[in-house]
Amino acid sequence: MRISSQNNQFLFNLPIDFIDNRLEEKFLLLFEKNFIPYDSVISYINSSIKEIIFPSIQFETSEQVIKRGKNISWKDANNVFDTFTRELDITFRSMDSHLNYFMIQEILIDFFLNNDKNYIPYLHLSI
Repeated sequence: MRISSQNNQFLFNLPIDFIDNRLEEKFLLLFEKNFIPYDSVISYINSSIKEIIFPSIQFETSEQVIKRGKNISWKDANNVFDTFTRELDITFRSMDSHLNYFMIQEILIDFFLNNDKNYIPYLHLSI
C-alpha cells in the first residue's frame, strides 16, 4: 500500500536571524501591549505560515523543423540547477487584524534598505 503525499509533512521556518534586533525589541513591546502569547517575533511569524510553494524546475526545449514539416525538439544544454525558477511563494494566515502582514512588510523593507546583500539568508525546508 502506498501512502499519498500530504502537504503537512514538512516543516518550514524563517531563519532566526531574519529579524533585526532593533525591530525585535519594537515588536515585543507591541506583543506586550496586545497580549500576544509568543516569546519571540520569529516564532509568531513562523506560526502564521499557512502554505509554501517552493521552486520548481522549468525545462525549455528548442524546436527545429526538418524536411517535410517534421518538428524535432532538442533539450537545452544548460546546467540542470539553472533550470530552477527563483521564486518562493509563502502564504501567511491573517492573524490579529493583519498584524503579521504589517510586521513582515516592515521586516522586509528594513532588510532591503539596511542590508548590502542582494539575497535573503538560507531558508531551510525539512521533510
